[in-house]
Amino acid sequence: MPDKRLKDGRNNAGMQLGITLAGGFLFFILLGIYLDRKFETGILFLLIGVFLSVAYMIYELWKVNRFSQESEQNKKSNDTDLK
Repeated sequence: MPDKRLKDGRNNAGMQLGITLAGGFLFFILLGIYLDRKFETGILFLLIGVFLSVAYMIYELWKVNRFSQESEQNKKSNDTDLK
């Protein structure tokens, strides 16, 4: 059976992105729950944590997209240099 894993490291990058997103989500949610219990504010800090986790996820996805675009541009410029 052929090995279907990608050879260029995209598997590792995807796994790293998933762990980073899940870790950020858990961090902000748990922080919100902790602060709500400490200050007895209902779900105020939990909601803030949800919004912060979504903002963090968008930021991380933007970084990955930017890196991917820069990588593609470098490949194209290297290809044209070789011609």
